[in-house]
Amino acid sequence: DSVGGNMSAALTLMAKERGGPALVQQVLFYPVTDASFDTPSYHQFATGYFLRRDGMQWFWDQYTTDATDRAQITASPLRATAEQLSGLPPALVITGEADVLRDEGEAYA
Repeated sequence: DSVGGNMSAALTLMAKERGGPALVQQVLFYPVTDASFDTPSYHQFATGYFLRRDGMQWFWDQYTTDATDRAQITASPLRATAEQLSGLPPALVITGEADVLRDEGEAYA
């Protein structure tokens, strides 16, 4: 969930790029797929219910504060090109209705 969904998406992209292992499905629970903090759900739920915008910014800062690193598809899978995304295994993406991560999860799906 969350960062685990990010890692699963990133590993799927890496496996494709490196020629294996062959994965058959992605199962992503409210995945973090972009470091931009600018989706409508980020603005709508910035101060509530559980996961807040400032909390996500803190989590990203623990991972990396470097904008170049954050833009890599292994950190922000949503920034992968259509070519990089084509041929990936099917994905089951589960998002929360009142979650800052909702829109980026739906965009990745």
